[in-house]
Amino acid sequence: MTTKKVPEQEYIREEILAAAGVFEVSAEFLAGALTLVEGDKLTRTQVKAAIKKFKEQKV
Repeated sequence: MTTKKVPEQEYIREEILAAAGVFEVSAEFLAGALTLVEGDKLTRTQVKAAIKKFKEQKV
């Protein structure tokens, strides 16, 4: 029996920024991380990847 893979839920940027605490970062940090991602709708996986990439950037 095969199971259908359910696509990951997408959220608009405003929803993501409002829920910065879910990702354990400040809204300001999350706003910076989201500048690395294109598009208005993002999945949790995309947001987590952007946060990781943003944290690893050299200043």
